[in-house]
Amino acid sequence: MKRINPRTKRFFKMGDKRYDGYIFVNYGSKILKKGPFKGFFKEGFYSPKKFKQFKIKQKTKEPFKRNPTGKGKKEINPSTGKPWKFGEVDVKSGKIFEYHRTSFIKHNGYIPTSWLTFRGMHIRRVRTALRRRRKSYPKNFKLNLDYLLKIFPQNFICPALKIKMSWGGDRNASPSLDRTNNNKGYTKDNVIWISNRANTIKSEASYDQIIKVGKWLRNKGY
Repeated sequence: MKRINPRTKRFFKMGDKRYDGYIFVNYGSKILKKGPFKGFFKEGFYSPKKFKQFKIKQKTKEPFKRNPTGKGKKEINPSTGKPWKFGEVDVKSGKIFEYHRTSFIKHNGYIPTSWLTFRGMHIRRVRTALRRRRKSYPKNFKLNLDYLLKIFPQNFICPALKIKMSWGGDRNASPSLDRTNNNKGYTKDNVIWISNRANTIKSEASYDQIIKVGKWLRNKGY
C-alpha cells in the first residue's frame, strides 16, 4: 500500500518535499514489516543536494524506448570492427559483453548493450549449469550454487587435460560440470568441473578404452 502525502492528500510524487526538507523520489518494491509505516511500501527520499545530482544524471542519461521490431544499429567492437559478440572483453572497462538488448532502442538509433564483470559472468554461467542439470536430472540432485563455485578450479585449468577453460569462445575449452560416475546422481561427492573436450572424450568411451587408446598412440609415437 502506498502512503498518502499528508500535505497534498494524494500519493507522493517525485519532487514532493517532506517536513524535514528531504525530497520524494519513488516508492520502493518492499513493504515495511515494522515501525510506524508498517504495511506501506518503502519510500525513497533524497536530500536537496542529492536530489539535484539525481535530476542532472537523469537528463544526461541516454533514454531508451521500446523496440517492437528488434531492429537498430549495433555497437561495434573497436578491436574487431564488428558488432560485439558474447564473451568479448571491453579493453577500457574490463567488462564482458553479454548481449544486445534488442527489445529496446536508444533515441540515437543504437540498440543498448548488456555487460557483466568477470565474476558476474562466471556466477551466471555456473548458475545456468546448475539449473540445467537440476531440470534434466531431478532425481538424487543435491547441489547448490555455493558448492559449485567452491569446487570450481581457481586457475580455470581443466584438471584432466590441463588446458585453460573459459566461458564463451572455443567450445572445447568451455567448463563442463561432470559426474565422475555416470551411474550416480549429481551429488557433492560425484561432480567435478572439467573442460567440455575432456567431458566429451570421457562420455564416448570407458576408462579402459581411453587408457588403451592412449597407450597405443604413445607406442606409435603420435
